[in-house]
Amino acid sequence: MPLTARYMDAMHIARTAGAFAREFFAHRQVMNAGHGTAGHFAARTFDAIRTVMKTRLAAAFPGDAIIDESIADSSYLELDRAWIIDPVIGRQNFLRGIPYYAVSLAYVEADRCEVGVIYDPEHDELFHVRRGAGAGCEHAGTDTRLEVARCEMLEGALICVAHEEGRHDPVHHVVRQELLDLGADVRAMGAPALELAHVAAGRFDGFVGLNVNQHHLRASALLVEEAGGYTLRPAFAVGARAGTPLVGSAPGIAGPLTDGANLWLGHGAPEVLPSLLTRMH
Repeated sequence: MPLTARYMDAMHIARTAGAFAREFFAHRQVMNAGHGTAGHFAARTFDAIRTVMKTRLAAAFPGDAIIDESIADSSYLELDRAWIIDPVIGRQNFLRGIPYYAVSLAYVEADRCEVGVIYDPEHDELFHVRRGAGAGCEHAGTDTRLEVARCEMLEGALICVAHEEGRHDPVHHVVRQELLDLGADVRAMGAPALELAHVAAGRFDGFVGLNVNQHHLRASALLVEEAGGYTLRPAFAVGARAGTPLVGSAPGIAGPLTDGANLWLGHGAPEVLPSLLTRMH
């Protein structure tokens, strides 16, 4: 099956799944009332969207493996062809009525992400990428080529710092403070893959993900790369340490962010982290 077919179908499937997500989001209060707890509503909602994605992918590409968002290791990298899907990125945002969430698909072939799609249903923005062909965003009938920001220093930069939902890591606070001390503005938006898509679009200058599942972010990492940006993604290799930082940024600030990420990865203990990035900058 040509890669072009997977690329086109991925965009169509993302839009279809996104339409379901938007319908659930718009009527979440009414739908939630019919369930025992918010957790039951969430489980059924995400399962319904996941089923739509899996069913359509299986019908279109019966020989491809389909890996959902529960993936926790790199075993899928040994597969010849695999899809990594996430029905809703930014689940807490979704459940609390915050319109900052997305649907994600990544097609990986022999350990290389070849196609990625991130769809934001609330703003009807379809971020799409094919390796070697650049990255774009479809909105209101127009397809715009993505380019990362031309930021050259951390002072004044807008940086997203993300961590795994429900996991409180003191290193997150240290990294946030380090960046603030360097004059950067820091955001935590709650949907890492969408935040990286916005780095690719030049809206954010950089992204640092701490203890995020990087397998969920393969589509958005490719978006940044094909938009002319830089990524550090050490955990994509088989056997690599899980939970390592992921950096995506404009090239002009890639050095300090990458060096900082390596320091955070190498030390780990919060007490040794303060001022390391400052001394390096």
